[in-house]
Amino acid sequence: MGCGGSAAPVGPDAAPVCAGTFSGTAPAGGPLAGQPLVLDIAADGTFTRTIAGSIVVGHWSLTAGTFAVQDDETSPMAYFHDVFGQYALTQGAGCASVSLAAVADPCDPRRLTLDGFRGAP
Repeated sequence: MGCGGSAAPVGPDAAPVCAGTFSGTAPAGGPLAGQPLVLDIAADGTFTRTIAGSIVVGHWSLTAGTFAVQDDETSPMAYFHDVFGQYALTQGAGCASVSLAAVADPCDPRRLTLDGFRGAP
C-alpha cells in the first residue's frame, strides 16, 4: 500500500504525515545494513517496522517537526519501549518517499535501523 494522498493530520500547525508502507534498506553502519526494511506508518498513529524477519510495532507522533517513535512493550523485538526515539522526517512530494534522520534516540538497535532510512511505496 502506498500513501498516495493519505496523510495523517497531527495538529492544526503540523504538516501531515504520509501514511503508507515504505520499503528501503537498513542504513549503513549497523549490523543489519543493507537488509530490506519496511516501515508501515498508519494514519492512526501506529507503525510497524519489519527487518530481517523481525516485526516491531509501536506508536508515532509529530511535534514541532520531530517524528517520535515508541516501540510497544508487547512487541517481541521491542527495544526501550519506555522511551521515544526522535527523528527528523522528510517526505517527498505526493508521499513518494520518506526519510528519517536521528535527532535523539537512546535505543541503539532502533537508531541503527532508522537513522538514515529512505523508503518509497
